[in-house]
Amino acid sequence: MSSIKTVNAAETVYGEDSRRRLVQDPAEAYHEASKLFKQLGLRQTDAHLLQEDSNALISTTRSVKSWSQLTSLVLPPPAFSDIALGEILLRRRSQGSFAAKPITLTQLATLVFAACGVTKRTPIAGGDEQVFRTAPSGGALYPLDLYVAVQRVDGLAPGLYYYNPLEHALSVVQPKDVTDALADACIYPQAVQTSSATLVLSAMFWRSRFKYRLRAYRFTVLEAGHVAQNVLLAATSLGLGALPLGGFYDGAVDELLGVDGANEGVLYAVAVGAP
Repeated sequence: MSSIKTVNAAETVYGEDSRRRLVQDPAEAYHEASKLFKQLGLRQTDAHLLQEDSNALISTTRSVKSWSQLTSLVLPPPAFSDIALGEILLRRRSQGSFAAKPITLTQLATLVFAACGVTKRTPIAGGDEQVFRTAPSGGALYPLDLYVAVQRVDGLAPGLYYYNPLEHALSVVQPKDVTDALADACIYPQAVQTSSATLVLSAMFWRSRFKYRLRAYRFTVLEAGHVAQNVLLAATSLGLGALPLGGFYDGAVDELLGVDGANEGVLYAVAVGAP
């Protein structure tokens, strides 16, 4: 007997819903359009020549926003625990709410460094340098930006901050507590409302898309998963609770971060706090 393709049984298994038909499904269309083919490999990947030939693209070695007009705070060095990775993996659990207790500035510094801190700097032609970070990134282009909504962190005023991994520093984006606004934009607000801080990942899509074209969105969301897992494991190692957040109203969070939702957009978040 011939096998039945799973997609053909979707309506039988999950129920028929005219609003969710597979015909003209944009997700399926994107998946097909972003596939790589051996016969078209050169045509699909020739944009790397731009990066090699143009001095104008030297900014791809930095991949970070620079807001010199904002007040910045250099963070203390990360302080990782000596708990074995295997033990951390066994302990990790998602936690939906947190104790009303602040985390330390060093704990926050460790979390943001685990997310996307710089681990290596390599000199390149022209006197610049290529940096490498804690999470893998397609082509080392690092399209993600990290914001931190601080509510209860010792030594740090509540507000919305931007993490600059090149300087291991936080820049003040909004000098006021944005917890309620961020919680209101989430489908499950309790984690944000009770958190000490919520780390929010947005993407500057063209940092990757100029090179990887349609494939870039796949790489960008994969990278967001790498970064979030780093945060979750670091939080566990520090004795903190954490919850990854994928359910939020994109437009509301984009507006909170001050991004346009098209060239830049929010992808993921992690709420952290005392267990």
